[in-house]
Amino acid sequence: MVESAAIASEQPIPEWVDRLSWFHARIRQALDAGVGEVLQYAVDAVATVLDADQASLHVFEPSVRDVRRSVVGGPQPGLFRERPYEGHINGPSGMAFAHDSAVIVDPHVLTEHDRTMIGSMLIAPIPLRAGTTATIAVVNGSGSRTFAKSDITTMSIVAHELGMLIDSHERLAAEKSQRRLAESLREVTSSMVSSLDFTAVLGALLNGLEPMMQFTAASVLLREGEMMRVMAAHGIEDATEIQKSYFKVASHPILKEVVETQGHVVVHGLTADQAPVYAGIGNIEHFIAMPLVSRNRVIGVLTVSRSRGEPFDLEELIVLDAFSVQGAVAIQNARLFQSTQESLAKTETLYQTAQALIAFDSLTEMLQTVVDGAARSIPARQVSLQTVSLR
Repeated sequence: MVESAAIASEQPIPEWVDRLSWFHARIRQALDAGVGEVLQYAVDAVATVLDADQASLHVFEPSVRDVRRSVVGGPQPGLFRERPYEGHINGPSGMAFAHDSAVIVDPHVLTEHDRTMIGSMLIAPIPLRAGTTATIAVVNGSGSRTFAKSDITTMSIVAHELGMLIDSHERLAAEKSQRRLAESLREVTSSMVSSLDFTAVLGALLNGLEPMMQFTAASVLLREGEMMRVMAAHGIEDATEIQKSYFKVASHPILKEVVETQGHVVVHGLTADQAPVYAGIGNIEHFIAMPLVSRNRVIGVLTVSRSRGEPFDLEELIVLDAFSVQGAVAIQNARLFQSTQESLAKTETLYQTAQALIAFDSLTEMLQTVVDGAARSIPARQVSLQTVSLR
């Protein structure tokens, strides 16, 4: 047994072990950086470890058929050109996913242009959390060395390490984002509840959204019976005119769905005539209607839109949901306060009118006081009272 151990200890350490040790050391130097910087550092290190002209990492979102992130490195980063989601899935990345392991790419899956530029390509799937897929690829030009089967072991381990690295940094980024959201939400909530003025509450709700997410326009609609009225708008050219708008819930499919399901509605490729809330700002690429719910009843809708750019992601939906919950509470409190103030004002007016009636001897003065008090209490621009003689 001792002799066997001695013989084993004299065997040279495989080259791929040395290369991976170097790779780990390089990655550790960048762990405190942001995810983008870390991945760029890692991709450059992969190119060095595998003696490649180019290394590229791609993270995919299959649910929306999109390339979420691309990082390219190495001494010749232009060998394997960028392409849309379908180009990756129908090409080398699809081959890696089909094998579920590192694989030397068959030239037949490359485009004609790629075959003129690439001499050898090795690609591996990166294991990530559910819902996201990724690949790491290394490429050598037509005049460089050809990847060997021994490189597959190195590539497989590198892909596994990258998976842990990406997941770790994304979890950290998500935690930081949640902390920022909590802090911002606390500030906005404080701003909303610090004032019981109805207009101020709506303004605080829309203004608080602006630093949290990119949008073209936003609005708050509040329910009045079977109608929805635009009470506040942000990013709309003629906001004053929009705020006069009323929409019948039953006649508006988006509002109807929000009210009936008490859930949000996300629409892509919405035209202005389909979303009259945004009439006048042109076509809308991405649109969200989020319910404002109080006491298990939809009291309004918070809407946000983008005229161009990326669709709203899950994090932005979470932000909107949090804002809608706090906004509904603040709006309902402001409404109750406003209603209480109006009731007190009417009671005060009635009391003053009654006191005045006692003091008058003239019927004409008494009736004028009644009319003036009624106008203030209703309120109304004009109130008339007619007396009829029955004789």
